[in-house]
Amino acid sequence: MRDSALSPSARRILSGCLFFSGAASLVMEVAWSRALSLILGNSYQAVATVVASMMTGLFLGGLLAARLLPRIRRLPLVYGRLEMGIGLYGALTPVIFKLLGLLLGPLYALPSGAFLFLRFLLVFVILLPPSAGMGATLPVATAALAAGFPAKQRQSGSVGGWLYGLNTLGGFVGTLAGGFLLLPGFGLLKSTLAGAGTSLAVGTLVWLLSDSILRQERAPAVAASKAAAPGMAWILPLYATSGFIAMVYEITWTRVLAPVAGSSVYSFTLILGAILAGIGAGSLLLSTRLGHWIHPGRGFAAAQILLGCVAFLSLWGLKIYPDLMLRAAMKYPSDPQAFLLREFLTIGAIVLPPGMLLGALFPFATRLLHTLEAEAGADVGRVYAWNTAGSLLGSLAAGFFLVETIGSQKTLGLACLASICVGFAGLLLAPGRIFRRVAGFTAVALAMTLPLFTPSWDLYRMTSGVTQLLRNIRQLGSSASVEQILAFSRTSTDVHILFHKEGKTSTVTVIREWFDRWLRVDGKTDASTTKEDMLTQVLLGQVPMFFARQPRDVCVIGYGSGVTAHAVLTHPISRLDIIEIERQVVEASPFFEDVNGRPLSDPRRRLVLDDARTALAYGPQQYDVIISEPSNPWMAGVNNLFTTEFYTLVRKRLRPGGIFCQWIQSYELSDESLKTLLDTLAASFPHVHLFASHLTADTIVLASDTPLSLVPGAAELFPDRPEVAKDLVRAGVTSLPDLAILYTSPLPPPLPGAVLNNDDNSLIQYRAPVEMLRGTEPQRAFIQASLQDLEPLFFPGVEENRVLLELGRACHRKGALATLTYLSGLLKEKGQSEAGAELLGLAEGLRAQLAREERVRASLTAGESKIAA
Repeated sequence: MRDSALSPSARRILSGCLFFSGAASLVMEVAWSRALSLILGNSYQAVATVVASMMTGLFLGGLLAARLLPRIRRLPLVYGRLEMGIGLYGALTPVIFKLLGLLLGPLYALPSGAFLFLRFLLVFVILLPPSAGMGATLPVATAALAAGFPAKQRQSGSVGGWLYGLNTLGGFVGTLAGGFLLLPGFGLLKSTLAGAGTSLAVGTLVWLLSDSILRQERAPAVAASKAAAPGMAWILPLYATSGFIAMVYEITWTRVLAPVAGSSVYSFTLILGAILAGIGAGSLLLSTRLGHWIHPGRGFAAAQILLGCVAFLSLWGLKIYPDLMLRAAMKYPSDPQAFLLREFLTIGAIVLPPGMLLGALFPFATRLLHTLEAEAGADVGRVYAWNTAGSLLGSLAAGFFLVETIGSQKTLGLACLASICVGFAGLLLAPGRIFRRVAGFTAVALAMTLPLFTPSWDLYRMTSGVTQLLRNIRQLGSSASVEQILAFSRTSTDVHILFHKEGKTSTVTVIREWFDRWLRVDGKTDASTTKEDMLTQVLLGQVPMFFARQPRDVCVIGYGSGVTAHAVLTHPISRLDIIEIERQVVEASPFFEDVNGRPLSDPRRRLVLDDARTALAYGPQQYDVIISEPSNPWMAGVNNLFTTEFYTLVRKRLRPGGIFCQWIQSYELSDESLKTLLDTLAASFPHVHLFASHLTADTIVLASDTPLSLVPGAAELFPDRPEVAKDLVRAGVTSLPDLAILYTSPLPPPLPGAVLNNDDNSLIQYRAPVEMLRGTEPQRAFIQASLQDLEPLFFPGVEENRVLLELGRACHRKGALATLTYLSGLLKEKGQSEAGAELLGLAEGLRAQLAREERVRASLTAGESKIAA
């Protein structure tokens, strides 16, 4: 009995289903990764847990499908049921993930190794059903299309390659749709349900048509054997090795590309999308008649050798990548959509060619294995499974060892040589003595000569990031040349890379330029010794201590330069927990020892290398003060520390009367986004106060469950704590009025119906990168400084006119001309002519001083201006 064949229209329907299945799968995978990051954190162990669980499920699904195919009589029906099962389970994952969070809480107290193992086990069990189903769909669909046609049976590898390409291109569409449309527009829950609903719809369609247009009956399986050329069995370990190398490429490209382009969710989406587009296009192209003209053994070996060569060229592409991004920023300094499109095209030019070769390997591998398989589709399942297993090992090797140990550039170079070596070994599968000799000689020659042409990367440019480029372009104007912008970015040859290390989660660089140092994390400056940053870093540690009553236990989220931790340690606390996700930030601490006072050597500190959200969610510790100074919320993953759910968690970890101190950027954001950030915090605590928003670009917010008031000794700057006064001087605070003028106002609760930033919508994570690229600056008209609230908070019982005079003198010391002028007029209105005249005189003197400084700055070159600053 011969297997029944599907009609041409039925084959087109099934092919289309594979495309939409790929899109749905990627939407769900992206949503699951996002949801699990809220539970597990963004640490490298957490990311590895999710990746390993998904890939293990895909491996098992492909392998199991290959073994069970001979027993399946109605292939389209089984395929439809697989898709329906994936969709139904995907719709349940939001509930399942909530249960996972409840299960992990009691396990956190176990030893670290036991906790990590049990966490992996739980995540693996949860993700196994859908990931195994996804891994099984491709071989089952391939068998269905190939069944009933002797020619198709002989070429089921090409059928599988065609479907694999369609499925991967669907994944490309799903990646872009999820990252740019669904998650920003509809939130996490609805995006998950959209992906699950698409998969369910695909499965339901196939199921409904399985008794009509997609009806197919297969003959009972008959044991069969195939004669194959010697050595063909080597294709599986070779292709697994190729999967290992492919994942090394993908992880390393991402680690290098993202910091330059800006490590936002959009940049990561574009990088993944470009890689998937290349893989899908390559697999489709070599599954057509073009691929049939090439012997699969020769094609596999030649593609591997060519892959090593083309991937090596990506090293040169990455070298000029900062220049390409600079030109894109110059052309579109305020057009986010055009800039992101240019970014995608630039990334594609680097990763698309090697990505296409990676995709081309799949049909070659499946055609080779088909010579050993009697069952159509089994070749696809086994090849897919082995490649996934190699990819799993490659992701772990690159993420945990290679990039951190030898760096991205050397890792890429080694991967290129490894691809050439796999191609050389693949010559065992290629017929033709002349071809083997020529290809073998080419492989050896490339392996020996390519390392000699390895480019040198400019680490300063590779770690500068797009944010600083855009700021410089906007400051100099659109007419500035590339050379002018580069000169402004780098004032002189006195620029030194003091530290550069690629960690498991981020790339950390310390740069010295003249007398200042900058700490860059993934291309974004997170700390520095400049006057502006020192003000913020010191005040973050000092301001909450003025209102915390007898604090014993303090937590600082984000180590940065260590200045904030030092500020906290100037007070008589018992314990300071420093939570930092990236070890290399801590390793860079010695380069800031002259300003951070070596807080890591203080016996009261406890360093926690973990995701802050995970540490607070599952750790038992209670605190009197929690200080959060993460990176900007437009950075991928950082938004998790600015949501209502995080603030609820913080409040649970604070003792009654405890103080929460939050850093918030008040630049490169719209008023709407800034208000959303402030409303989110104000909705979580009954008493919230805003500092510094009217004088600096950095905002400090204090929140508590009880009203704030100065603690004993705070008005005199804690005379019994001499280190406190020394630290405050660095922030320009020599008296209480110097600190008081930084106060803005209390934050009222948000109005009913106000939109808040939460885990589901991640409003700021998706909105802030666009506003940063556009150069949006908040007008902050909704923020009004309040003297009525300042006086009872800082000067209870002090006569009002005296307070205004002291505040005016502090404004003069700070150079706050507008506030000084306002206070002068206010004193005159109150009949305090003498005090008003004093402040008016100070204001006129300050205005003249500022005018002189402006004339001097105008006469300086861009470089001289930076040096003067």
